[in-house]
Amino acid sequence: MNGESILLAEWQAEVQRLQQAVDTLDAGWDEGTVQQEALRSLIVETLLAQGAEEAGYRPSIHEVQSRYAALVAEAGGEAALRARLRALGYPDTETFLQALQRAMAAAWMRERIAQQVPQVVEHVQARQILVYTEQEAQAVYARLQQGADFVGLARLYDPETWGYLGWMPRKVWPTQEMEDVVFSLEPDTFSPVISSPLGYHIVYVIARESRPLAPWARRLWVQDALETWIREAWSQSEVEVFLPFEVSAQGVSHGP
Repeated sequence: MNGESILLAEWQAEVQRLQQAVDTLDAGWDEGTVQQEALRSLIVETLLAQGAEEAGYRPSIHEVQSRYAALVAEAGGEAALRARLRALGYPDTETFLQALQRAMAAAWMRERIAQQVPQVVEHVQARQILVYTEQEAQAVYARLQQGADFVGLARLYDPETWGYLGWMPRKVWPTQEMEDVVFSLEPDTFSPVISSPLGYHIVYVIARESRPLAPWARRLWVQDALETWIREAWSQSEVEVFLPFEVSAQGVSHGP
């Protein structure tokens, strides 16, 4: 990966850290899954750290030492931190400091990617009718085509909100197909029946305008930007893994 390497000890520490999390959450992952996910996590972090360096940032020794000092204080002393690191699988402080420097660079790159997400994007103000069988959805659609009032029908299927979705940007819809259809509509028009894992939707667009992203929507946009960046960086990198175990980069997801 462009000359970068991940020490075996770091991978073993990541496996141990992840296994502890899996045990706490009772996720039910087997040993092979934990190893693959630990490897994926380290590859992603390394790609992000490389991206940071290419963008002109590499944590200085002073920054790393300052962060380490803060961790010492949080742990209640250096001996306590070293004991914690040994429990996580780090054989020595130097190995941890290398991992810490990479993690700091990766965090910087994540923030840089997040900052590139626009503040204001196109939204549609929408309402929907959601049903759970295609037959019923087609029957509702036929009534709408015959002139039935959309709001009146939406109220029947959703008495609380009358199907009102509010202002919705791209990247927040259940499927890409649904997003594409909705954003092709002009105000005061409704979609054909659209299927998704949630059911069968008919969406009515009330209005369209550019608006600031709400915090919940911005989180989704940032996640999408991060996933896109990682996929592109991974596809442009040669990832080689040398481990004395049956674990490789093949089959490891490119996504975060």
